[in-house]
Amino acid sequence: MFGLFSSIGSFVRLGPREFVRQKFKLPLVKFIHDTVNLYKSRTKSGVHNVREILFRGTVIALITALLVWLSIFMYIAFYYVYVPTISHERPVYLKFKPCGATDNCEVTKGICSFPAAHVQLTKRQQLLMMGQPYKIHLDLDMPESPTNRELDMQVADPETLHYD
Repeated sequence: MFGLFSSIGSFVRLGPREFVRQKFKLPLVKFIHDTVNLYKSRTKSGVHNVREILFRGTVIALITALLVWLSIFMYIAFYYVYVPTISHERPVYLKFKPCGATDNCEVTKGICSFPAAHVQLTKRQQLLMMGQPYKIHLDLDMPESPTNRELDMQVADPETLHYD
């Protein structure tokens, strides 16, 4: 009841226009202004958060890309330095003693020693690594010649050869 009398007293004292302005218009304007400011501050903080998230994401993506490229480079460098090449080709010159070599230089057919050769696998660079097991394959091509026929080294017929 006291609130009603105080409102009537204010109405009479201020006048109708000032009363409506102070009791309705100013609080409504203040409410709208506060609401707009609240949404402005929320929007600014949201934009700031999005910028910060994008910046952090970009930094993380760049660091990840750098680490991936660095790891690829390190793998290639390691592979190039420590892993030997898959194959090396060197000529092999076999030497052996023929049977029946006499003082009068008469030679009979056949060989009396196992063929042997020395192949140098290092020449100013290390081709094979110490302690590493390797498989060595020898492809031997024997040309058909009168000398090889005299020594009984005949080239086998390709149809009769058997490979494992």
